Amino acid sequence: MTGIDPLQDTIAGVGQLIKGRELSPVELTKACIRQAERVDPALKAFTTLCAEYAMTRARQAEAEIAGGNYRGPLHGVPYTLKDVIATSEVRTTWGNPREIDFKPEKSATVHNLLEEEGASFWAKSTLTSAGERLR
Repeated sequence: MTGIDPLQDTIAGVGQLIKGRELSPVELTKACIRQAERVDPALKAFTTLCAEYAMTRARQAEAEIAGGNYRGPLHGVPYTLKDVIATSEVRTTWGNPREIDFKPEKSATVHNLLEEEGASFWAKSTLTSAGERLR
């Protein structure tokens, strides 16, 4: 691993580190989740954390890359989506407290495309001040 803090690097930067196997998608995803768990109680930046799913995807990406099946610059990179983007079987509230338990049947195209590229979805970010009401 280089001396770069991957949580302060760009997506392109961490993508290159992952491609060169200088950074583990598993370790990067763990770092994102740990950071969110540490700061989110004060920031309330996320409505939903998908740690188990993210770790499964990160392990899959790491195994694919190690096996020579590199999908491209987003492979193994963790990502979040705003809570206005539908994610199948993951709570999508649109910032509306009445939708707090809604789980769409289908995911939005942007989510599907990121998944196809091997990126690892790990959280839904809040909308304006709705986060406080949705917790």
